[in-house]
Amino acid sequence: MTSGCTWRRPRYDASIVQALFAAAASEPQALDGQVGSMSLATHVRGMQDEDLLAVARLSEDAFRDTYRFDWQANAQALLDASRAGRVDVCVAERDDAVVGYCNLRAWPIGGWIDQIVVARDQRQKGIGRALLEATVVAARRRGYWKLSLVVSSVDAGALTFFRACGWDLVGTMTDEIARGIDGLLLSRIVDHALHPNPNGRPTSG
Repeated sequence: MTSGCTWRRPRYDASIVQALFAAAASEPQALDGQVGSMSLATHVRGMQDEDLLAVARLSEDAFRDTYRFDWQANAQALLDASRAGRVDVCVAERDDAVVGYCNLRAWPIGGWIDQIVVARDQRQKGIGRALLEATVVAARRRGYWKLSLVVSSVDAGALTFFRACGWDLVGTMTDEIARGIDGLLLSRIVDHALHPNPNGRPTSG
């Protein structure tokens, strides 16, 4: 565990979705802030065309106080990246309505979750946990041995939620879009057997 280190996200091409990916996970309002029991009515599946408007509305509601983006374009970029096989995007559905989503992409030491959002009126129902678990399944399928994400350094509720879901605090990271916002870097092991170093030690760089 490397506590107290400063981390910076790798740079990517400057498209809207990549820019939002670089920072959105640090927004505390996007999280299902308490672990609860998931209703049998909750269904997690891959994002589809008909989910565009719902995902755009969810992301705008969660992130608009911190970031300024074209939310419809962000949702379209998520769908396009998913179709191209570059990312996985899971949506949570209850009573035929999309009430949350989560995305997964590669980064140099495993998989990265940029955005996880649960509708405000659907929190504390286990939806956030269900999205995380679906993302773990997707990560294992892609061969990622570890997952990482960032939460705001002042959001104790988010930290409690993720730690209850099996995530560990491993360091800090600076938000490259919303300057001055610091984040806590969290990781969760997917499968040690997938580690790229056969000796189980971290690779250099």
